[in-house]
Amino acid sequence: MRNPSDATKLRQKRCKGEGMDYVPWIKANEFSSQSISTIATNWKNGRRIHLLSLSEMKVFYTLNFSENVVDIKEQYALDYDKTCKIATKLGYRKPYKIMSTDMLVKLNTAPYTIAVSIKASRKEAEDQRTKEKLEIEELYWADKNIPYVLVFGEDMDRRFVKNVRLCSEIYKKELIQNPIMAVKYLIIHRIIDVDMFEELNFKKILEDNIELVGEFYEDIR
Repeated sequence: MRNPSDATKLRQKRCKGEGMDYVPWIKANEFSSQSISTIATNWKNGRRIHLLSLSEMKVFYTLNFSENVVDIKEQYALDYDKTCKIATKLGYRKPYKIMSTDMLVKLNTAPYTIAVSIKASRKEAEDQRTKEKLEIEELYWADKNIPYVLVFGEDMDRRFVKNVRLCSEIYKKELIQNPIMAVKYLIIHRIIDVDMFEELNFKKILEDNIELVGEFYEDIR
């Protein structure tokens, strides 16, 4: 799919909505890159999340599993004039189009909002133009008194990400067809507590929580 112009995106009021009404600045099917883009589901509100790389996917699953994370707005557009002013002040080339921050994360505790940039590795962040754009982002959010962090996909725990992804596939009760699916639902909604850094044996978890899962499964059938 052709990537719409910035003017079209502005007319569409992208990045203006909240919750289910939020539309990212860049959608997965509009992204032209060698990276693998994907669409995941935010199990906390049911919205489809547009992730433009494997690293973004890893960070999304890791962050969203936290009980402190209320919502995540991906590909969040920055004010073009402000980024140009920051670039000029730093002596950098102005961005030729509207920039976006990979994730704007809403929390239920202070600082309540954080801005997150994501790179696959530290080596990727060593490119000079990439460094400049990251610094522009950092100063942009500093001006809004919003903490900014740079996160690397290589730091995300693969097993943790895999476990969250598998459990999040059963994010709503309507998807449950058997007790194992019920276990996944109860894990992703933090009703059953397990070590997500270890390989999950769903049959064993079911056995250990048979009364809880059994009552829950009967209630929804």
